[in-house]
Amino acid sequence: MSRERLISLLIVVGGLVVIGSGMLARAWFTAIPGKPVAAETTAPTHQISVTGEGTVSVTPDVAHLVLGVDLRGPTLGPIQQEAAQRMQAILQALQQHGAQADRIRTVTYTVAIQTDQSGHPIGYQVRDVIDVPIQPIDQAGPALDAAITAGATVVEGVRFTHDDLTDAMRQARERAVQDAQTKARQLATAAGISLGPVISLTENTVTPLPAETRVAAGATPSTPLPPGELTVRVTVNVVYSIP
Repeated sequence: MSRERLISLLIVVGGLVVIGSGMLARAWFTAIPGKPVAAETTAPTHQISVTGEGTVSVTPDVAHLVLGVDLRGPTLGPIQQEAAQRMQAILQALQQHGAQADRIRTVTYTVAIQTDQSGHPIGYQVRDVIDVPIQPIDQAGPALDAAITAGATVVEGVRFTHDDLTDAMRQARERAVQDAQTKARQLATAAGISLGPVISLTENTVTPLPAETRVAAGATPSTPLPPGELTVRVTVNVVYSIP
């Protein structure tokens, strides 16, 4: 056998050995448990997304009076003392009309220097404003009148709230979910498809804004303070699968 034919034969045998080894290695690799052979592809999930809303109206049971004193004078000491005396009288008057001392909170207390157009000091300003919850709510009017009589010079307004919104929130949630279910079924029926299980559900709660009434500092006892109603609103975003 010539040298050239021997070299050619060796090349062919070597190639077959390499190919055979690769096939054996591949067969051994695929036989190992837990080894992925190829990435699996998942079909896209078809969905219906809807938003449901539930509202509940609640009658307020607490009136918040936001009031106090705003005094000015050439020297600080006397107006601070007068402000303190007036606030003591105001608190005593309010407590006779349903105000609870442990629920009264300070909204603002400031002491400021008053200046003229040239920037020279000409006096001082003391402002003390408190938030006073009143229960029962029908005492809001008499309490406001009593505070003004006792020396209040600032009445920023009256807010009406509710102490416990637990039941109202529960009812609003239930109505929001029912609203979303109704909308999803309507869409599925109109499209001629069936509705699958819920994929996700998220809630967006809107805290009820208190009903507010503006009252002038010189309000008379005949000034009405209607509480109105509070609206608790809950929205939910629900995603359903489509089989």
